[in-house]
Amino acid sequence: MLENKFKNLLANYTSAQIIVDEYWMEIEQHYSDNSRHYHNLQHLENMFAELKFVEDKIENINVLHLAVFYHDIIYDATKNDNEEQSAILLKERLLRLGLVEREVALCEKMILATKGHSKSNVTDINYLVDIDLSILGASKKDYIKYTDQIRQEYKMYPLEQYKIGRKFVIEKFLALDQIYKTSFFNDKFEKQAKQNLKDEIVKLIV
Repeated sequence: MLENKFKNLLANYTSAQIIVDEYWMEIEQHYSDNSRHYHNLQHLENMFAELKFVEDKIENINVLHLAVFYHDIIYDATKNDNEEQSAILLKERLLRLGLVEREVALCEKMILATKGHSKSNVTDINYLVDIDLSILGASKKDYIKYTDQIRQEYKMYPLEQYKIGRKFVIEKFLALDQIYKTSFFNDKFEKQAKQNLKDEIVKLIV
């Protein structure tokens, strides 16, 4: 359960239950907003499910868990600075908890990496980016459900305008040497992800 996972995580940094409850309520409220059809609590559940496969490979597991919880806390489909705003909010919350600057900086870097999806020289960051993109390599059925959810999040845009923007995003992914930066997730998802993206492009240009 996400709430228990988060509260147990914060117990590593504070014994003030009022702060822990306040932080969880903030996360729950943001990710449960009516405008969110994909970037919601279920997305976090899915990320943690994938993370279980590689937890033994993570160097800073608590920091990575914090990054998962906060990476999409700010999400507005009409804005292009969601990752930056999420990182700012995260920094405020973590400094209040008393995390050392090095941990806060790493967590910020992790969140910002989910915007460009570039390969990092920090392995933990690559694992975060890969689990964030795991939906791209999902089964055809689950991928179609995901594309429907994304369309709902961008429903304020006319269909033709949405298609142009979505096609641009897909082409950026397909232009990457590899979508998944770690060998584990590359082996698990790369082939299916590229097929899913190619199939979606075909639908967008019809």
